[in-house]
Amino acid sequence: MSLNVPNRHAECQDCHNSHQAQKGLHSLKSNAISNVLLGVNGLSPGNTTIWTQPTSFIEVQPSTQENQICFNCHSYNGFGVAMNGVITILGPSGTYITDQAMEFNPENKSTHPVRVSLNNQTGSLLPKALSFNQLTSAWNSPGEQTMYCSDCHGNDQTVSSIIPDGPHGSTQKFMLRGIAQYWPKNSTGGLWSLNDVKNNFNNWQEKLFCVNCHPLYTDGVWGNNVHASINHQGSDVYCVTCHVTVPHGAKRSRLIGYESDVSPYNYNGSGMYDKLVMTGFEKANSPQSYIKASCSNNPGTCHGTQSGNYEQ
Repeated sequence: MSLNVPNRHAECQDCHNSHQAQKGLHSLKSNAISNVLLGVNGLSPGNTTIWTQPTSFIEVQPSTQENQICFNCHSYNGFGVAMNGVITILGPSGTYITDQAMEFNPENKSTHPVRVSLNNQTGSLLPKALSFNQLTSAWNSPGEQTMYCSDCHGNDQTVSSIIPDGPHGSTQKFMLRGIAQYWPKNSTGGLWSLNDVKNNFNNWQEKLFCVNCHPLYTDGVWGNNVHASINHQGSDVYCVTCHVTVPHGAKRSRLIGYESDVSPYNYNGSGMYDKLVMTGFEKANSPQSYIKASCSNNPGTCHGTQSGNYEQ
């Protein structure tokens, strides 16, 4: 099915039922439908294998989770077939639109917990959840909590009696919301790096999008030993050197991407490290347990070929 991509548009009633909506926003750490979204029909993607576009759906009437409303449009139901989950239409933020039903598939090895909690992410390898020190205090139930799409995407204005909450429009790319709203580039147009974090450059504490939920560096202590490695803190080594640019989900653990990944998951810049370079990755049993052999790269970039139990 396709909603005729060239003519796609949205209307208020796609997300809101004017006869059933009530006052009341959602509770943090839950994907359960909120009062303002009551009475809207949605879709639950059918089962599919890891990193595969779902093409069948179960109608949910009415929706019980926010993501089910989003999947009406942000999936095969709205796009039709998308090679590698990417459609051939540029979004208003300048990158090709991707299939979110594929990205939030519970069979993927990593994803943000939009559909299910990380403990219930069936494709994820142990340990599934992040540790407490990798999350801000607002997200204090690692492994058990779920989230809204609009926890990350929404208006860039402060909600008030005349400005409603929700992904209605924004001056920020990708409708990123929160105190920090820049990804994958900083406000000056350069790619984010651990060098920014280590040396307090580019106002990262107030602008790097990830820090809305993830305290990367607190009182001189890094959240994991990979980020703590001085070799990863060079000014020409970027977040998108190792992690997918679209951080909804990934084929590998911890949102790691491989050089073989397609754009826009692969930033695919012209420099040596402004693109994905990894060819192998082994998930460690704790944030401080990674070793050099946990990663593999082609000779001439970083680690060279290592021998590990790599996720392929």
